[in-house]
Amino acid sequence: MGERERLRHGDVEGLRVGRLGGKVMTTCIVWRIGDTLIDTGPRNQWRAVRRFVAERPARRAIVTHHHEDHAGNLALLAANGVEEVLAPALSLRPLAKGFPLPCYRRFIWGRPGRVRATPLPESVGLADGSALEPVLLPGHSTDMTCILDRRRRVLFGADLYVGRRQRYLRSDEVLSGILESLRRALDLDFDTLLCSHAGVLENGKERLRLRLEYLEELCAKAAALAAEGVEVAEISRRLLGPEDHIGLMSRLEFSKRNLVAGCLEAAARSV
Repeated sequence: MGERERLRHGDVEGLRVGRLGGKVMTTCIVWRIGDTLIDTGPRNQWRAVRRFVAERPARRAIVTHHHEDHAGNLALLAANGVEEVLAPALSLRPLAKGFPLPCYRRFIWGRPGRVRATPLPESVGLADGSALEPVLLPGHSTDMTCILDRRRRVLFGADLYVGRRQRYLRSDEVLSGILESLRRALDLDFDTLLCSHAGVLENGKERLRLRLEYLEELCAKAAALAAEGVEVAEISRRLLGPEDHIGLMSRLEFSKRNLVAGCLEAAARSV
């Protein structure tokens, strides 16, 4: 449990934490530039995050969206000397009021504390004169916001990438929104993608382009099968294989069937 990996890209440091090992889907990365944190890790990894922050005390914490693996320690950081806690405008209510959390997500990440954050401005200046620019890229969640650093040519990608060949979708994710956000991200000015789960990805735009192509192809295949009268569960089995322990553990809240349903919705929108 705790610290799993240290990452670095130039002067950007990263700490990967998670209770279930080094797998991408069960760990999350806290990034640091000087005295600014980007995302805060899950609540059940507070000890590791606290040690990381103690190495170089943080003045500011930014979260990319309200989910418990990204914002789980925001309240604790605010209570332990971090002066500024910033979040996208759409994150403010769930951060302050709380939000429903399925059992499997509580087990993996823990339950975040409630916190009153300040809305992210259009630009956040850093001590070295560079700036961080929030870019709303929804789909994974309505409030998901990536952070662009033009000077470093870096995009802090939150959950925009995670992996190329997606096999599951949560019930509250909107695949058509994810596809549109991937297209928008390809127009941004960056080289390296700092993914909250996959880590440092050089040639970041190419990685996003390949992910977009994979999802578009999956949508086309799902739509073709649906046009033949094949049901969603069978399309899922043919294209992605049978539901496994991930779908069963989450009671299909995070499942292959959801991904196929999202593909069909996205394909219908594109007609």
